[in-house]
Order: sequence, then structure tokens, then C-alpha cells
Amino acid sequence: MILLFVLPIVPYNLSLQIPFVLKPGSPACGGQTPQELQACIDRYLYPPVNITGHASLSYSLFGVGIQPFNSSYRIVAGNNSAIFYFTGSKITSAEDYPFPSFELNPQGIVAIQNVSITRDELGLVTMSATVENVGTQPLDKVGVLFDFVPGNSYNQTLGGITWVDGQAGFFPSGDLLMPMSSRTFSVQPLNESVGSGQTFSYRLQVLALSGSTNIVYQKWFQGVWPATGITPDWVTAFIQEVNSNRTGPQLTEDQTLDAFAQTRFQTQVANYNTSNYGFQQDYAKSFPRSALQIGETTLWPGSDAPFEYVSFLQASAPGHWSVLTNPSFTHFGYYIGYGPTIIVSQPCPVTEFPGGQNIPALLASHGCQFHIEQTVWLVIEVGS
Repeated sequence: MILLFVLPIVPYNLSLQIPFVLKPGSPACGGQTPQELQACIDRYLYPPVNITGHASLSYSLFGVGIQPFNSSYRIVAGNNSAIFYFTGSKITSAEDYPFPSFELNPQGIVAIQNVSITRDELGLVTMSATVENVGTQPLDKVGVLFDFVPGNSYNQTLGGITWVDGQAGFFPSGDLLMPMSSRTFSVQPLNESVGSGQTFSYRLQVLALSGSTNIVYQKWFQGVWPATGITPDWVTAFIQEVNSNRTGPQLTEDQTLDAFAQTRFQTQVANYNTSNYGFQQDYAKSFPRSALQIGETTLWPGSDAPFEYVSFLQASAPGHWSVLTNPSFTHFGYYIGYGPTIIVSQPCPVTEFPGGQNIPALLASHGCQFHIEQTVWLVIEVGS
């Protein structure tokens, strides 16, 4: 009885079919109803491929033990092929390829390097990667697909199966990659289905022709979706706007102040109900026995462009703006972080928070409504 419980004896059967690849010469299907359209398509689809497997009785009863199917299966339909991905007895996803046969994840042919996901000062996200030909023969028809989860809005669901639709990046000047050479691919997603600061998984696929063999090389990565609007490039553009409005010397970046800004972010984000919390204590630890003068501004620019945010500070936060334009300060440092933020509902007469204030109490005293969100913080330290 125990042996029957753990041996793969329970049969499972499943049919796999690519639902959108029709046989050559098929007519253009139409119909008065969706059912008639689907009936026409079904007549000209390539026949399904039946797969069988066996699971242990413990898996059949409790979902624990020997599973019936492999993690993936590949089928062919005419000049197309597809991979179906499984978890247990369920198809989790599938994807199709425009060739009938290919080698999956070949070794010693390509390598993926320098993967990055960035957001520029205009707010556009760019996914990029460098592909190197580490083999001995040229790679032709090279392309890269970027797939990210959760919620890739380019995917589609057909027959209850999610078909992965990667976003492509191609060589700007051709699609041939010679041995020991590399090129960088990039793509800008049209839709953002991952929230700012959210951890997510993404996969890169290299598709190429090596000699007469099609290859598909897949590799998974973990990342954090770049925060909306705020990048080092954004800060550079913002400081340039600040400098154009200063009457004193131009602010230049200082690594010591960068480090202090990171310390100040960590202290403030852990005590976000109090404005500029713990400044004197952090200053004493970071600059013992120092007479260095430092001013601090903690900002939440949202998705504003640098010049727009400068206009906002000038009109609504003159105290913060005066710190940035104080001619006695000659250097700056900054840190971009992500954490809980008090979002004030408008209208509200309170537009900035002096240091040491209990922010919820201050807002309540003016009848202002607020809520908490996870957003980007920009801490800027200016010093002489």
C-alpha cells in the first residue's frame, strides 16, 4: 500500500495546441458570432499534441509527491513552435516562436551582460542589455525579447493559457553579430504594469540563427522598477535649474554630503511623521568637532520635470527654496530613497513643513486631510 502511494501510477492526459497558427491555404475566417468564428478557426488549426504522464497517488490526492508532467513541453505547428510551461498538472504559461525547430539555452554561443532598467529625466523607462557572441561562428537574425512580471500588459490569454509576449529590441544597424563582438539592445515599455519601487522578475531571451540552427537563450533576473521621475539625471537637471537661479557660486556635488544625505534619509524615513527628524544627532555623529554649515531640504517631487518642480518650490515652498539658493553654500549632496510619505489632499494652506514639526498634528490643526503612500524621497544637503 505504501509503495502504491509513492509510485507514479495515476495517469494524466493533456492536449497541447497553438491556438493561432493555421494551416497554409486556410481561408480568412469570419462569422456572425464569436462561436462561428472560433468554429472556423478550429477547422484549420494544426491538430493538438497529446501528452501523457503519471503521478503518484499522494500527488493526486494531496498535491505532494511525483508530478505527472515535466516543467515544459515543446510542440510544432507548421513553421511555428511553442513551449508550454507546467507546474504540476497545470499549464502556467506558453510562448510561441517563428521557427519549427530550435536549440534551447545552448552553451558557449551567447552571453547576456550589463543588464539595466533605468528611467530618464523625462520619465521614460529603458530596459537594456548587452549581448556578446562568445562562440566561433557569426550569429544572424539576432534579437532580444524583454519579458517582465507581474502583469506584463502585452501578454494575452487564450483558452485559459497566458501567452507570453516579449518586447523586442533589435540592432540599430543590422542583425549580424560576429564572434567575440557584442551589441547593446534596448526597449522602452509603452505600458508600465509594475509600480515604482516594486521588486519584480524579468527575463531576457536572445533569438538568433547560428549556422542553420535557430537558438533561443533565456535568462532570468531580479530587479526594482525605477521610481517615477527621480533619477541621478533628474537631480543633475534640477541642480542646474537651481544654479541658474543662484546669485552666489554654483553648487557642486560633494561625496561627503552624498553620504550624509543617505544617513539623513534613513533616519527620516524611519520617523516620517516628524519633519527633518534627528538632524542634530546625525550631524554630530557624521561631523564630530566640525564647524561645517549644512542646510537640508527633503523633497517629494513626484513626476514633475525639474523645471516644473523649481517653479513649485519658488511658489509654494519658499523656505526650502531659500536653502538651495543661499549663496553661503557652495556644495551639495543628495540621496534618492523610497518609503512612506504623507500625501496631503488639496486644498490645504500648509505647503511646507518646518523642521521638527509633527506633520499629522500640523495638518490636523489646519483641517487638512492626508493619507500615507510609498513614494520617492529626495534628500538634499547643502554645505560650505
